[in-house]
Amino acid sequence: MNTIKFVDNLPSVGGYRYLDFFDALRGSPGRWAEFPTQRRSSSAASNLARSVRKGQYGGTEDGEFHAVVRQGVVYVKYDPEAVSA
Repeated sequence: MNTIKFVDNLPSVGGYRYLDFFDALRGSPGRWAEFPTQRRSSSAASNLARSVRKGQYGGTEDGEFHAVVRQGVVYVKYDPEAVSA
């Protein structure tokens, strides 16, 4: 019989591999930056932007970052007022 492995919390969608990127944005509030990796389709880019906005990447919080897609490129900026609200 297989052993069931229970977990208390699910891992973040994106893990912590973009932590340096998000930290750099925190150091430059209000400035837009291209996300380090891009997606091949517009729907995948939209999903990425939504995940960033929802704080689904390790080290981020829901609403802490704005993310938009322009011509298939995902742009992100840090909003310190959203965090303090």
